[in-house]
Amino acid sequence: VAVVENVDESHLRTAGWLFPLYLLVINVFVLPLALAGLLTLPATASADAFVLTLPMANGQAALALLVFIGGLSAATGMVIVETIALSTMVSNSLVMPVLLRRASTLADRADLGGVILGIRRVTIVVVLLMGYGYFRLAGESLDLVTIGLISFAAVAQFAPALLGGLYWRGATRRGAIGGLLAGFSVWAYTLALPSLTATGWLTTAFVEDGPFGLGLLAPHSLFGLGGMDEVSHAMLWSMLANVGVFVGLSLADRRGPEVAAERRIVRQVSEVYERWGFEPLETGAFEYADALGKFLPDADRPNEGVFALQDDDDQWMALRYDLTAPLARFAAQTWETLPKPYRRYAFGPVWRNEKPGPGRFRQFLQFDADTVGASSVAADADELDGDIAVREELVFQRQFV
Repeated sequence: VAVVENVDESHLRTAGWLFPLYLLVINVFVLPLALAGLLTLPATASADAFVLTLPMANGQAALALLVFIGGLSAATGMVIVETIALSTMVSNSLVMPVLLRRASTLADRADLGGVILGIRRVTIVVVLLMGYGYFRLAGESLDLVTIGLISFAAVAQFAPALLGGLYWRGATRRGAIGGLLAGFSVWAYTLALPSLTATGWLTTAFVEDGPFGLGLLAPHSLFGLGGMDEVSHAMLWSMLANVGVFVGLSLADRRGPEVAAERRIVRQVSEVYERWGFEPLETGAFEYADALGKFLPDADRPNEGVFALQDDDDQWMALRYDLTAPLARFAAQTWETLPKPYRRYAFGPVWRNEKPGPGRFRQFLQFDADTVGASSVAADADELDGDIAVREELVFQRQFV
């Protein structure tokens, strides 16, 4: 809900203190109700129903009815809000990107409102059916606290990818997906599946002795690690798997599919720019440091933001930090013979001596297109048209921009 309904970043300041306060206020009455139920009700009474059982045990039928109506209203509101929020996220972030890449007829439609609305309605029905199915499967055998802890352990699996994506620039998409799959798999095996033993769908032998009698694979004492409560045990192993796979795959070199996708995108972009009259230009990775100039990095970075070294004749050489500075050097050297205007595109790795941080990389592939020596600003408009053509080509060819 916080993601879907947020329309102004300034609201985050208010939410930063108001939301924790709201959570504190709505839970103020939990402790006295829990204590009253434990002290006055039989041991067999369900803790989830204390709020109803207490007034009924004390002959307050009207109060019990009022509590029931309030609880029903709150539960209904929660279901409505959550299903709408989930349907919005599913349609915007999962379904529509896939449809826009895979269906050219859909991408050509001017009005997608009906399609989006239909997707959200279907999502709402599916979410409600899944919730009801879980209730029929396990809801009658598990209390709300147990279901909530299982759910929180599942949601926690998003933390490594979320925090890694924000604060670790070495994180990769492959690592995030692999970590999530590993974490959710271990969570399902060590926590979600064992919870079904209370419903009778699984035998207790599976939890106590492990599958096929393999004690090391027992869900609640995986690899012989016992003495912990079920949730802590599942969180430990799922997080180890999640973080381990996330970091391992992120640190691994890029392999075939990623390299092939990058080459395909470069080829398609090159073809578009050549159709627009740009010619390719390839310059060396090393340039004289004086020709490159300053990258304007953080004040405490060495060599003015570039990776530099001194050659045998004491001249400083540096790895290029972008593709525009080498173009300026090339244009200055060949200005007399260079056709005007000169339109070129180039691509290749660039290197920047930056501090680690979100969105800041020391090496990445850059694609650059420039016009040199134009006598009119129409050249800028022409380049913008070329950029639009590139983006349209990548979108309709099912590539990422």
